[in-house]
Amino acid sequence: MNTVNQPTPEQRQACLLAEYQACQNNTISHASSYWTLAGIFIGISTALLAVVVGGVFANERLFNLLLETSNGASREVLVFAVAVTVFGIAIISILWLLRRWLRRVNFLQQIDWERMREIERDLGMWAHWRVHGIDHWTGKDFDDEIFNADQTRLLAYQSESFWQRWRDDRRYERRGPWTYDWITFALIFLWAFFVLEIWAVALTKPSYVTVGLAIALILAVLVAWLTTHFSSRDS
Repeated sequence: MNTVNQPTPEQRQACLLAEYQACQNNTISHASSYWTLAGIFIGISTALLAVVVGGVFANERLFNLLLETSNGASREVLVFAVAVTVFGIAIISILWLLRRWLRRVNFLQQIDWERMREIERDLGMWAHWRVHGIDHWTGKDFDDEIFNADQTRLLAYQSESFWQRWRDDRRYERRGPWTYDWITFALIFLWAFFVLEIWAVALTKPSYVTVGLAIALILAVLVAWLTTHFSSRDS
């Protein structure tokens, strides 16, 4: 009968280190691919918005047409409003998809980081456990996301003062998606407000333009909030 040779401790350690490196490369690859594309698109969409808004103020004829709509919007204004709306919807839709893709990237990274911590636990390594412990330190102990056995292990590795000192460091910032949430919210708000503003000016009598713009502002905030909120929910 053939027997399966059990790996030696050295072979097992080598396999774990190779897997550790693979997980590390995966997290870097996922983040690099995402932020390269997202950064390019955010730059393009911001520049496009600046060009369109600047074009409205630079084009005296279009600007005057927008202000002279007491008898109904002209054909030129309606065509411009439709074009801006199409661009706005496209930009907001892509931002929605990018936000969903970011959730997937974060999920894959969490899976890899969890496995890396398992390997560190087996091999007595601490690189990711240090960051993980600092993130989940509450001031007296670790929160429930770290199991009791790992809490004991972390406190045996470093005292409470160590975790508290790094948590209190002015350079400390907890990792989270809030930064991209605010970027997404701001871009969606600006595009939504500009689209709604064009329609408010085009379809509202001059005496009601202020009310129209106020409604556009409220709706733009609502659109931005709904887009960022529901794109971050579980599928």
